[in-house]
Amino acid sequence: MQVRLSDDLKDRLERVAERMEMPLSTLIRTILASFAKKPEAVRLTENGFTIEQEERILRSAKATEKAIKERRAEVYRSVDDALEALEREVKK
Repeated sequence: MQVRLSDDLKDRLERVAERMEMPLSTLIRTILASFAKKPEAVRLTENGFTIEQEERILRSAKATEKAIKERRAEVYRSVDDALEALEREVKK
């Protein structure tokens, strides 16, 4: 089977496949197989996530913002700063 995709759709799917660490062909087969089993479950947002994944990310972001405002979470300027803080916690 051959499928023609717009350049925009192909680019978006390639980014999703890269995030999921799989070849584009595998992603497309997986989506089609899932769609064949349960069509309503294969709805992706414009960011390439399922609706459930995107909702989870948004909930997590809101919870993190709240924790930062309540000073229950620390903000780091870099990954190195975060890793250093984590290493200090592990040593305790």
